[in-house]
Amino acid sequence: MKIGIFGGSFNPIHVAHLIMARYAIEQMGLEKVIFVPSFIQPLKGELLTPANLRYEWVKKSIARYPKFDISDYEIKIGGKSYTYNTLKHFREKYDEIYFIMGEDSLITFKYWYKYSEIIKLAKLVVYPRLCEKGKVMQKVRKDILENVIFLHAPLIQVSSTLIRERIREKREVDWFLPEEIKKEVILYYENI
Repeated sequence: MKIGIFGGSFNPIHVAHLIMARYAIEQMGLEKVIFVPSFIQPLKGELLTPANLRYEWVKKSIARYPKFDISDYEIKIGGKSYTYNTLKHFREKYDEIYFIMGEDSLITFKYWYKYSEIIKLAKLVVYPRLCEKGKVMQKVRKDILENVIFLHAPLIQVSSTLIRERIREKREVDWFLPEEIKKEVILYYENI
């Protein structure tokens, strides 16, 4: 089975995440994409919304898409969530794995735990997020680039950080969040 693993904090999940997963399915011929919310992301310093709440938001947001699935693997093991461990876990179940990530994450990929082992476990499927792809590619190690497949997709400049900021500033987020979780997410971030 040919699957995509889409890890991340999903703090909160937003429409760009869903679009990334859809493009990966279409262009890579994936049978499904499994969303794997992290417990703690090692390279991010931000305070995360509780893992169980982020998991529920993802679950509700993907429920109507038959090719989307969710795993609580990283939440169950707790602690820092390392992609290497997650991919090893899924490699026991699936023959062909594609790890979905945003182009911004590709820049820091060389700092990820066991990055050289990650590219042996899965191909990196990268969604464009930055306007200057040439400059990004200059910053990425050659051994990593050899294992990258860039999706052909529109740039969508939506991030979880932007959504949290807009909510705190009492600004509109209607088009950024899946309808299934919009009210819940707004209420949560307005009150923290």
